[in-house]
Amino acid sequence: MPGVGITYFLRHLESRSKDNIVSINTYEMPEFTKEAFYKQMILKLGGVPKTEIHDNIQYAKELLHKNLQSHKRKTILVFNRLDRLSKIFDQTMLDNLKFLRDQDRTRLVMIFVSSGQLVESKALELKEVLSVIAKTQYFPPYSSADLKEILEQDTTHIIEQSAVTLSGGHHNLYNVLTRCQNLDNALSDSMVELLIKDMYFSLDRKKRDDLEKVAKRKKDTADEFLVGVGYVKQVGSHLETFSPLLSEYIIEETSSILPVMEQRLYDVLKKYKNTVVPKETIFDEVWKEQDGIASEWSLNSLMYRLRNHPGFDKNRFAIKSAKKVGYVMYDSFDD
Repeated sequence: MPGVGITYFLRHLESRSKDNIVSINTYEMPEFTKEAFYKQMILKLGGVPKTEIHDNIQYAKELLHKNLQSHKRKTILVFNRLDRLSKIFDQTMLDNLKFLRDQDRTRLVMIFVSSGQLVESKALELKEVLSVIAKTQYFPPYSSADLKEILEQDTTHIIEQSAVTLSGGHHNLYNVLTRCQNLDNALSDSMVELLIKDMYFSLDRKKRDDLEKVAKRKKDTADEFLVGVGYVKQVGSHLETFSPLLSEYIIEETSSILPVMEQRLYDVLKKYKNTVVPKETIFDEVWKEQDGIASEWSLNSLMYRLRNHPGFDKNRFAIKSAKKVGYVMYDSFDD
């Protein structure tokens, strides 16, 4: 799941594991090229990258051999977010990884981390990674206890229990929630909404349909991937999404009825249709005290949600920005 926190988990694991963990993180690569990939591998193995790819592959083999000979621990190579390299991953890269793995199959372990199922990847060669994988392990959001343990590594951090509960154990969601001004209406925060939206739309249509049924309590079974990765969890006799915010977002996204704030904005624009409505008027009529602080950012986010909501009739209405002054709604029925 996007942003679930596996990078932090790996750092936590490195500090506690008896094995030698070497994490090759695609997020740390300056570009998605084979050159950058092999150079980072060399750096993480403690070497200085060479110019040619072929030289780096041979050098990586030598570094791994030296690493394995220097101690009796296992060496674990973790390729974090391998799916981000789908455009450059080919048979040659796969063969090179097999070449490195064969240094010592008993003490050299490779872990491939992906935000989706490799079998569904559009890159044929990336699917071939499955041929060297012995086991698939899903990584769901943390339990509350585990998330707190990860967070406590930062001794300056004060844990917010309400944010832990709303996050459902999702590390990045927790971090965003701690900066949210109003946790009682967290989805009104554009960063919270953006992250939830990314989680939802990173799934294909079939999985989103399954998730929608779970959110609306219309289904008691779910796709194996959704359960394994942790989008869905068993609570008593029924299924729920891992965070109430995800259910709230899905219900609003798939409903033909506008949510409260979107409805207020719609009502204001329609009341003054074909006329520019100043932003100050919108702030006064749409934002109530319990909705938090009104800002340009929150207005832009709300405007985006209204325009893209299934309950907004795009065929009839059009909303235009009026040069930073405000917004105007045009009604085609008036033509």
